[in-house]
Amino acid sequence: MHTKLTFVKSASPAASSRATMVFIPGGPCFSSETLKELEALKDSFHLVFLDPPGTGGTSDLEKITYETLCEDIEAALLSLNRPVILVGHSYGGIQSAEIAVRGRVDVRGLCCIATPFTVKSFDVMQKQYLTHRNEEMIAAEEVFEKEKNAENFLRMNISYRVFYFNKRCEAAGVEMFKRDRFSYRAYLGVNADKKSHDYLLDGLRKLSLPKFAVMGGADLMFPKDVLWQEALQGGFQCAEVVGAGHFVSFDEPEKTCELIREFFLE
Repeated sequence: MHTKLTFVKSASPAASSRATMVFIPGGPCFSSETLKELEALKDSFHLVFLDPPGTGGTSDLEKITYETLCEDIEAALLSLNRPVILVGHSYGGIQSAEIAVRGRVDVRGLCCIATPFTVKSFDVMQKQYLTHRNEEMIAAEEVFEKEKNAENFLRMNISYRVFYFNKRCEAAGVEMFKRDRFSYRAYLGVNADKKSHDYLLDGLRKLSLPKFAVMGGADLMFPKDVLWQEALQGGFQCAEVVGAGHFVSFDEPEKTCELIREFFLE
């Protein structure tokens, strides 16, 4: 098992009677650094921040595919030996949904933040990208294509900042990316895998557990209306964070935490 778990114990006595909340970052390439703003939820839950293989200082898997990443994350969750609420951002939401649908982990709740599921949503993302692509992005992509390494991958992601963050948080988002210990190999491995996840919506709809989808109203990568429609198909209750981009909890941490707290404590 390569996945790393970092525990944050709640100060609330009531948290002991609740499922542990586990955060799974997106990408697949980013570490738990991208979700640190959600640590404010420690006032209500025991928290676990998960760093998938290759991120947060962990080692990469020998063979990186959607399946091998999910299996390693699932093994880490099973090692907790306790009920969990999974909170996944973007691609981490896909992985969270996969693990919930498989049913081997005792999942008591699921929260997907800015998570796309279908081919349609990725088609929309491609159109958004072509509409907003600029010279900085083109140059960074060319450099990464010629020499695939961590430095060039960071440069490429920084060039995409308009897709990731609202205007107010762009500069802070760039600094967060510089702190993040990401895995460009995970990004390359899963992109090569090209697995569709449309099938998850049917499985999610059949799951009788609390399902919550949170999306940014200013998400330029995956527009809110597209994600909202998909989430309803999966039986989610939905909420918008007004003014937030794709990294919803980074742009608007207080509002994101408030929504998650209210949903799972109601």
